[in-house]
Amino acid sequence: MSDTSKAGNRVSDAVKAALGRSIPSRQLGEIKSGISNGEMKQQVNRWCKLAKKGNAEAQFYLGAAYYKGEGIEQNYSEAVKWFRKAAEQGHVNAQTALGFAYHEGEGIKQNYSEAVKWFRKAAEQGHVNAQTALGFAYHEGEGIKQNYSEAVKWFRKAAEQGHLEAQFNLAVAYYKGEGIEQNYSEAVKWFRKAAEQGHLEAQFNLAAAYYKGEGIEQNYSEAVKWVRKSAEQNLAEAQFNLGVAYDNGEGIEQNYSEAVKWFRKAAEQNLAEAQFNLGVAYHEGKGVKQNYFEAIEWFRKAAEQGEADAQTALGVAYYKGEGIEQNYSEAVKWFRKAAEQGLAKAQFNLGVAYYNGEGIEQNYSEAVKWFRKAAEQGHVNAQTALGVAYYEGEGIEQDESKAIECFNKAAIKESIIAQLYLSFIGESGGWLHRVAANWVAGNKALFEPDDPYDITVLNYLHQQAELENTPAQVILYFLYRDGNGVKADKELALQWLEKAKAKKDPLALYLCALLESKKSQAIQDFQNLIQLLEKDSKITVHFSEFALTDINTEKDDKNKSDYPQNVKQWLALIAHSKLSELKEQQANSELENLMALLAHKMQGSLVTLNYNLESESPAKDSLEVVRQMSGLLKILSIVSADKKVLQQRLSEDQQGEANLFTVLIQACINAFNQILNISGKEYIKQHYIRYGIENDLLPIEILSDKSQLGYNKNYRTVWKKLQKKWYEEWNKTCQTGQFSSMQDWLATHLFPLQIEGIIESRINFKQHEVKYSLLLIILTEFLVNALKYYSSSSREPVKIALTKSDKYYQLRCENPIESEQNDLKGSGKGHDFLNLIALKLNGEFVAHSTEKYYTAQCNFPVNLFASGVNHGDL
Repeated sequence: MSDTSKAGNRVSDAVKAALGRSIPSRQLGEIKSGISNGEMKQQVNRWCKLAKKGNAEAQFYLGAAYYKGEGIEQNYSEAVKWFRKAAEQGHVNAQTALGFAYHEGEGIKQNYSEAVKWFRKAAEQGHVNAQTALGFAYHEGEGIKQNYSEAVKWFRKAAEQGHLEAQFNLAVAYYKGEGIEQNYSEAVKWFRKAAEQGHLEAQFNLAAAYYKGEGIEQNYSEAVKWVRKSAEQNLAEAQFNLGVAYDNGEGIEQNYSEAVKWFRKAAEQNLAEAQFNLGVAYHEGKGVKQNYFEAIEWFRKAAEQGEADAQTALGVAYYKGEGIEQNYSEAVKWFRKAAEQGLAKAQFNLGVAYYNGEGIEQNYSEAVKWFRKAAEQGHVNAQTALGVAYYEGEGIEQDESKAIECFNKAAIKESIIAQLYLSFIGESGGWLHRVAANWVAGNKALFEPDDPYDITVLNYLHQQAELENTPAQVILYFLYRDGNGVKADKELALQWLEKAKAKKDPLALYLCALLESKKSQAIQDFQNLIQLLEKDSKITVHFSEFALTDINTEKDDKNKSDYPQNVKQWLALIAHSKLSELKEQQANSELENLMALLAHKMQGSLVTLNYNLESESPAKDSLEVVRQMSGLLKILSIVSADKKVLQQRLSEDQQGEANLFTVLIQACINAFNQILNISGKEYIKQHYIRYGIENDLLPIEILSDKSQLGYNKNYRTVWKKLQKKWYEEWNKTCQTGQFSSMQDWLATHLFPLQIEGIIESRINFKQHEVKYSLLLIILTEFLVNALKYYSSSSREPVKIALTKSDKYYQLRCENPIESEQNDLKGSGKGHDFLNLIALKLNGEFVAHSTEKYYTAQCNFPVNLFASGVNHGDL
C-alpha cells in the first residue's frame, strides 16, 4: 500500500541567501573601445608620460589600460603598480581598483586586509563600489573581524547613492535581521529599489514578499509580475516559481503548458525542485504528453541531487515498474534516502517494504519504526498501519488501547481501514455505516494493491456479514461489485445487498431504490439515512450533493410531488446556502474591483496635481483636478449601490457645459500623466525604444535581446532622460488646452490618435457629475491600455470612436497590436470594472483581438445617454 502521491508544485525558498554573492564590479574609468588600436596606443603613450610626471589621473588610466590590455599588452602587475601610485595620491577610483586587485589576487598576492584598507580609503570619499565592497568584507569577515552592523552601515551609504548591489544587500540584512532589527517592510522597500534597476535576485525576492505577504500586502499578481522579470533573466529559482504560479493558477490564469515550459528552463539549469515537477508533469500528462520514461529521467536527476519527493517518486516507479523495470531493491534504496530526510510518505513506503519483505528482508520491528516516524507527522496510512501493528502485536508488543488511539487519529481523517478496525474492536457501533456511507459518497476503493492487512479486514467483514451486520453486507456488495480485494462477482454482490435490504438497512434500501430507478422511494430512504448519520456533518454534506445529483436527473417530473415535504425543505435549504455563498463571493469580487479602480484612476489625477503644485501652476488648475477626484469618488460610491440608482442618476444628467469631447481631452491628460511618471517605465518601454532608435539615441541592435534592457546602461540613461523630458513636455502641452497640439505631441512621441464621432456627438452633461466621471473612467482605461499594448511598425493610429444604433451608444477603442504584444501588463481589473458598469446599465462590454487590432467596446443604452436635444447621425 505505497503512498504514490507525487504532486510537487512548491514555491521555492523565498529569500535567496545571496548577500554579497559577488564583489561589486570594478569601475576602471572610461577607456573608450570605439577607437582604433593605433589611436589607443597613442593615448597610452600620453598617459605614460603624464603618469611618470606624477599625474594621478593618468596613473589610474594607465593602470586600467594594463588591466584591460587595451593599447598595451595586458599586465596585472603593472596595473597594480600604477593603481598604487595614483591611490597613494588619494585617487578614489585607483584606491578602489587596488582594493579589488588585493581581493582577487590579480597582479599581487591576495590579501584581504590590504583590500579592506584601500576599500575604506575610497569608501570614506563616498565611492559607492568601495562602500559596497567594504560592507561585503564586514559581512563575510574577510580581512577584518565580522561585524554585521558595520556591514549594514556601509551598504546603506552605497544604497542611498543608488548602488543596486548595496540596495539588495541592505534589503537582505533587514529581511534576516543581521546587523539591524528585522523589518520586512524596509526589506521590501530596498528590494524594490534594486528590482526597479533590474537586479534579478531583488526581483525574485520582491516577488517572494508579495507571494507570502511579508512586509507588504499579499498579492499573487504582483508576485507573478516580479518573478517573471527575474525568470526572463534566467534565474532558475524564479523560473521554477513562475512554473508553480502557472501550474496552480495563482496570480495568473492556470496554464499547464506554460508551467512545463518554465519548469523545463529551470530543470535544464539543474534545479532539483524543477526537475521533480517536470517529472510529475510527464508522469501525469499535465501540459505535456504523458511519458513515464521521461518522468523517470527527470525524477532521477532530481533524486541524485537529494530531492526527497523525487527520491520517493523514483522509488514508486521501481516498485510499480512504471517506465522502468520493476525492482523492489531499488525502490527500497530510494525510499530510504527520502525517509532519512524526514519525508513522511517515504517513511511509510519504507515501512510497507519491511512489512511485506519486498526488496528487503521482512522485519516487522523496522516496519513499525518507520510507520511511527510517518504517523508522528500525521500521515494517515501510517497511523492506520501503526494501529494494525499494535492490534496484531507485529513488531511491537500487543496493545489494544494504543491501537485504538492510532485508529481514531486515522478514522477522523476518513481512513476506511481504521474505521473498519474500530468497528471490529467494538469501539463504535456506527463505524461500519460510516464506512459504507463514505464509500458511496466518495466512490473510494477500500483496498490498494498489496495492502498488508487486507486479509484481516476481509475475514472480519465476512464474519460480520454472516452475523447479519447490515453495514458489513453493504460493504461486501461494493467489494464484489467492483472487484476490490476480491474477485469481481456482481451476482454475489447483489445477494449481499438484498440481505441488507431485507433487514431494512437504510443505505441498502436507498441503493436498491436507485438500482430499480425508483427515485421517489430513494428520496424517502435517503431521508432515513440522513437521520441515521445526522451527527456526522461531513457525511451529510457528501450525501446531500450525491442525492441532489440524483434528484436533478429525475426525468419524471410528475413524481416530484411525491417527495416528502421535509426532504424538499431540506434540499431547498442546501440550495439557499449555496446561493448565498455565491452571492457573497460575487459581492466581494465587485468590492475588490471597485477598490482596485479607485486606486487605479486616482493615480493619474494625483500625478497631475503633484505636477501642478511643483510647477506652481495657477490654483484653478489644481482645483480642477480635485473636482475630478471628487467626481470619481462619487461615481464609485453610486456604482457600489443598487444599479437602479446609477441608471436614474445617468438619465437625469442630460444637460450641462461638458460633453464627450471635453471628457476625452481630460482622459488623455490623466492617462498619459499616469503612465509617463517614473513608475510607468516598464509599461511603455517599447515607446522609449522606438523613439530612441528613430532619433539615433539607441542602436537598433538593442532589439535583439529585450530581456537584458534592465542591465543595458545606454537604455537606462535614455529612458530616464526621455521620461523626465516627455513628462514635462506633455504637461506643458496640456496646459494649452488645444487638443490638436496634444495629438501632434502624441503622434511624435507615442502613437497617432484618431477620433471619430466624438466631436459630432451632442451628449451633454454637468462637469464632474455622474456621466462625466463615468465616461472619464472608461476613456482613461481605453487610453492607458493603448499605451501599454500599442505596437505598430507602420505607425497605425489608435482609434477612439462613438457610433450609435437604435439600442446602444457604442464607445470603442481600436488599438494596433503585433504578435510580440501577447503578455498582459496588468491584472485585468480595469476590464472587470468596465464589465461590471455595463451590466449595471443593462449594456455590454466586449473585448476581443485579431492579428492586427485589440478592440474594447462599451455599449450603453441610448435612453441613459441621450441629451434631450437632437444628437444627429453618428
